[in-house]
Amino acid sequence: MDKFTDFDIDLNFGKMHEDNLRQILESTGSKIEVKTERDIWKSTGNMAMEIEYKGRSSGIKVTKADWWAHVFCFEDEVQMIFLLPVKKVKSILSNIFMNDKAVFINGGDNNNSKIMLVKIKDFANEI
Repeated sequence: MDKFTDFDIDLNFGKMHEDNLRQILESTGSKIEVKTERDIWKSTGNMAMEIEYKGRSSGIKVTKADWWAHVFCFEDEVQMIFLLPVKKVKSILSNIFMNDKAVFINGGDNNNSKIMLVKIKDFANEI
């Protein structure tokens, strides 16, 4: 009788999730919205989520994507990426909002965007 080793189990688990990610990225049916943060997140610890533009819902509130990729760059190099189903991101942001852990600011071109600032650690803790 063959016994699986921990390595075999980990290898199978890893392969399954590699295949899942490949399917997400290669599937023509899945849509991914990508938001990229530049350097400032490193010093503030915040991620920015646009929720309104010129008084109308925008960004995460209206995306038609199935997946949300939040890319964190520092000095033009990717440091980390959150890749989550949009439904999960909305749930996380709702929990953060309900627990008074979000700050809202105006930003973007001519301050036309309403942005929800969320501590990266708070977001990660909700995953």
